[in-house]
Amino acid sequence: MALLDADDLFLPGKLSRVAQAFQQNPSLGMVYHTYMQWNVQADERRDSDFLLVSGDIHTSPEQFFFYVPHPTSCISFRRTSLGPLLPIPESIQMLADAYPVDLIPFVAPILAIPESLTVYRIHGANHYFTDEQQMPLEIRKSRLQKQQILFRAMREWLAHNGYTKKQASVRSFLARWELYQESYEFPLHAPGRLRYFRHLMKYNYRYRSRISWRLQVINYFNAFASLATGYRYFPYLEKWRLRAFDSIRRSTKKDIHDTASRR
Repeated sequence: MALLDADDLFLPGKLSRVAQAFQQNPSLGMVYHTYMQWNVQADERRDSDFLLVSGDIHTSPEQFFFYVPHPTSCISFRRTSLGPLLPIPESIQMLADAYPVDLIPFVAPILAIPESLTVYRIHGANHYFTDEQQMPLEIRKSRLQKQQILFRAMREWLAHNGYTKKQASVRSFLARWELYQESYEFPLHAPGRLRYFRHLMKYNYRYRSRISWRLQVINYFNAFASLATGYRYFPYLEKWRLRAFDSIRRSTKKDIHDTASRR
């Protein structure tokens, strides 16, 4: 079952490439891939840049913390693997495709193809293509409500099927969703200092394998400093963090260039 959003286009060969992947690995429950963004108004095209995750959530749960569902038109399911996830709860009025996409790793292994096989059209009226930094509060509130409904339904499925926090796969899954929801909720309802401190600490801990030790130190400093500044004044610390990160990046590039020159 290959999904296609009304806004988007399949590139030639997409379906045969996906079918081939399913045929080569009969255990796969879902195949997804990267996509090309096409800004219709500017007529600009560029490939997406997302971390791809493949495998079995039961054998590599920590890896699946970084599993982020791609747009609808990048997703294809093996029909038999969808059975345990259907029907989709009627309470989910939006993000219905996200329900099986997020839960399918608990049912079967998944595979990510590092090829752009779909064109994602950006035309100015996309429901979910918005700069989150400039998102109006009403839209953010509406999205948060939809996400909360989705998250509640997914937690209910996990509980009904015997999944608990005792399992590493469930802890990894819940940690990603909780961090994501908090980042949406905080601009609407500013957290207390302790809650925001815990959020920053969890974020740095979870992403530690993806960032340098220097940036981790800066992030931990900011987390403890947030106990003094609180959420409201934290953006001033964030500006300092970005300047420090740029300085680290420039010095690293200089070290590499100097080393290459000496060689």
